[in-house]
Amino acid sequence: MQPLSVIIGHPEGDHSSVQRLFAQAQVKELDNEQSLPSAIANNGHTLILYTPPGLALARALEQDSEIACDQALQRWSDSTKAILRHFMLNREHCILVNELALTYTPQKVLTTLAGKTDYPINTAREPEFELNAKPLTEALGSCLAYTDTNSSSLYRDLETVADVNGEQTLQQHQASLRKALQRIAADYAQLSVTAEKYHESSQKLQLLQDENHTLQQQLQHTQEALEQSSNDCQKLSEEAANTKIKTAEPNVEKLQELKEENELLLLQLHQVQEELKHYFCEYQKLTDPSSRQAGAAAQFTAPSAGLALETLFDLREEQIIGNNWYDAESDGRWAGPGTTSTLNLPAVGQGPFELVFDIVHALDTSIVKQMQILLNGEPLNLKHKFGKLPIKRFPCQVSAQIDSAQSSQQATWHLEFRFPKTQSPAEKGSDDHRQLAIRLKTILVRALVAPQKG
Repeated sequence: MQPLSVIIGHPEGDHSSVQRLFAQAQVKELDNEQSLPSAIANNGHTLILYTPPGLALARALEQDSEIACDQALQRWSDSTKAILRHFMLNREHCILVNELALTYTPQKVLTTLAGKTDYPINTAREPEFELNAKPLTEALGSCLAYTDTNSSSLYRDLETVADVNGEQTLQQHQASLRKALQRIAADYAQLSVTAEKYHESSQKLQLLQDENHTLQQQLQHTQEALEQSSNDCQKLSEEAANTKIKTAEPNVEKLQELKEENELLLLQLHQVQEELKHYFCEYQKLTDPSSRQAGAAAQFTAPSAGLALETLFDLREEQIIGNNWYDAESDGRWAGPGTTSTLNLPAVGQGPFELVFDIVHALDTSIVKQMQILLNGEPLNLKHKFGKLPIKRFPCQVSAQIDSAQSSQQATWHLEFRFPKTQSPAEKGSDDHRQLAIRLKTILVRALVAPQKG
C-alpha cells in the first residue's frame, strides 16, 4: 500500500486541519507534509489543498501588516497554478480539496478519500472542528481579493475541477464571519458606552481633585495666617504684662483688634474645613454635589396690632421690604454693598416699645458701634451688648426704646440703618469680594406696657 502524502497548497494554508482530520478518521501510514517536487516523485495518492485567495491574503496580512496585497495575491497565484497543473496531469493519483471543506464538510472529504483510494478510512463518525476565524482580517482579505480579476478567475477554475469544492462551505464560512462581525460590532458598541462613562467619570474626578487641591491650599494659607496671628497675640500679651499701665493701654487696644481678627480667621478656618469635608465626600463618591434644599419663602408674620406683647421679624425669610440687603443666609442677611439700608415693617401698635436687633456678625466692631438707626426719620438711642472676649464678640444685641404714642399714627414703621463704612472679607484673605456692613438675624419688638390698638 503506497503512502498517502499531503500537500498544503499555499504557504498561508492551514497545516493542522489535515492532521486532525486523519487522526479522527484513524487513517494510518500518513506521511508528513511534503513539498510539491517530492510529491511528484512519489507515485502514491496525493491530497492537494487549495486556499481561497481572500483567506490566503488575510493570513498574509496577519503575518506582515505592511505586505503589498498585489504581491501576496501573485504569490498565491504562482503556487496555485503549480498545484493545478500537477493535479490536471495526475488526476488518477490526486485528490483536490478546498481547505474550508476540512472544517465545514469533513465527512464529505473522508468519503471522497475512501472512494478514490483503498485505505480503510473510518467515515462513520462525524469529525468535529473549532472555527478559528479572524473575521476582521478575513473580511478585508475577501474584499481585496474579490477586486483582483486574475485571482478570481483562477479560483473559479479550481472550484470547477476540485473533488471537494467550496461552493457550499464558502457560504457557511461567510455566514460564520457575519455572526462574528456582528458580535464584534455589539462588543464595540458596549465598549463605546463604557468608554464614554469612563471619560465622564474621569472628568468629574479631575474636577473634584482640582477643587480639593484649591481648598487644601486655602486651608493651608488660613492656618498659616492663624498661627501668625496667634504668635503676634501672644507676644503682645507678654509685652502688656511687662509694661506700665499708661503704656499698656495702646497695646491692649491693639491686642483687642488682634483677638477680633483671630476670631474672624478661626471662623473662616471652620468654614473652609466644612467645605473641604464636603468636597472630599464628593470626591470619594464621584457623584455630583447634592442640590441645596431651598427653604420655603415665608411672609413676615405679625399679630394684629395691639394684641401681642412681642413681635418678631425674621430677616432669614426670603421676602422683605427694603433696600441694600444681600440674599438671606442660614443665620441672617448681610447689609450692603452701600452704607445705607432700609426696612419697612408693619406697625405693631401705639405705646412704649423696646426694639432689639440681633446682629450675628460684622467684620469690624466699629461698624456696629458707630452705626445709626432711624425710625420714621427719628434717630434711636442705641445700647450695645457684645459677647464676652476672648471667646467671641458676636452675636451681639443692639436695643432701643421708642414711644409710638407720641408720634402720628402710621401703618408702617420705616427703619433706616446708616453705617460708617463697609468692609470686604477679601481684605482678610477670603475669596468673598462683597462689601458688607452687618449680618442681621431678627428684629424683636417688645411692648413695655399693654399696647393700644392702632
